Amino acid sequence: MALAPPVVRQELSLEPALGSELERFRLQHTALRERLRELEKALRQVRSDNYSQVLQGVATLRQLCPFLQEFDRGEARRVQEVFYRLLGENRPALRGLLGELQSELARYHRLSEDFREALVIFNASGELGRLPALGRELARLLEDYLDAEASSLLPCLAEDTGASWGT
Repeated sequence: MALAPPVVRQELSLEPALGSELERFRLQHTALRERLRELEKALRQVRSDNYSQVLQGVATLRQLCPFLQEFDRGEARRVQEVFYRLLGENRPALRGLLGELQSELARYHRLSEDFREALVIFNASGELGRLPALGRELARLLEDYLDAEASSLLPCLAEDTGASWGT
């Protein structure tokens, strides 16, 4: 019986570009956590019996949309292209988790589109409709996604690159 060849893990060299991408990733997580708190606060306002609080909450949700959209269309894609590929190559055991996270990002994309559409409906009709429920689901999904990256992927990236990761 032939033995399987040993698994050789590629060492990641922390080229300047990769180091700056890792720092960008860390900063992105920090900014997303801050926006998540703002989103949750705005959603509490939207559930208020005070209509001026509802309007203030909706205004905050509108202001958050460009940031959430940039995450969806820009930052998340960059992270997938740079780090998910490296982790998939260097840590085969993480491939399942990486696939799950990519599925979550696709779900986030669809949900954020529905959320923006609910804001448009509110603008036109003044009816909250599905806005609060979609917002809560979006917040939960984003929090779960960030938690999974922070607990599983980022420590591996830090170990593989020799960088430190502080959240």
